[in-house]
Amino acid sequence: YKKKKHLVEEYYVKNKSFVNVSMLVSGILGAILVKSLGIRVIWLVTGVAILLATFVYLFGEEHFKKKKQNITKHAKDVVDYTKKSIGYSLHHHVIFWLMLSSILMIAIYFFSGSFSWFPFLESLGFKQHWFGYLSSAIFSLCIFAPYFSRPLLKKAKSHKNFFLIVLSVMFFSLFLVEFTTSLIVLVILLGIFWLASNFFIPIRDNYFQMFVPKRIRATVGSVKGLLSS
Repeated sequence: YKKKKHLVEEYYVKNKSFVNVSMLVSGILGAILVKSLGIRVIWLVTGVAILLATFVYLFGEEHFKKKKQNITKHAKDVVDYTKKSIGYSLHHHVIFWLMLSSILMIAIYFFSGSFSWFPFLESLGFKQHWFGYLSSAIFSLCIFAPYFSRPLLKKAKSHKNFFLIVLSVMFFSLFLVEFTTSLIVLVILLGIFWLASNFFIPIRDNYFQMFVPKRIRATVGSVKGLLSS
């Protein structure tokens, strides 16, 4: 970690890219299955996928040293660390706003995802099995988007400028939806929104880590995940 510069940033970039690869594959498979067997098959396929993922984890090897610990003391330490992490997060002028931003972004993804986009596009004549192909097309572009996030950050010259530009693009891509009923334009706007999101997330997550002390990083990360949920 100390020998390689930008290692953490590369992790977030590659992680987001790999996730998009899975979205590309799942979109194509979903479109084929829904067209052949109907929308209800998605629940069965999702359940089978979860079981397969669980099965894969059985082959993972763990390397650790067992320590004899008092359960009561360990529980007390966890509570103390959690309190310290929450206090640190609330009083840190950067981490607090990044956490608040994460909560708001989760809400945005929820309302701008299947909760609203899919019914809206369906009302304009978009067929159910087309969504799989649409998501695959969008995420095929998003596979490469995270790799452009660092060059864009350099162009913006600061994290603040980068966040302002990318979030403005996301805002206007959603705002313009109100003024069009063209399927082509709506698909383009949806693609712009998700591309901008893939520029944003790796830089935001890496920026968050820059301000978290190593000794409470895991706990602060858990608090962030809890709040986002």
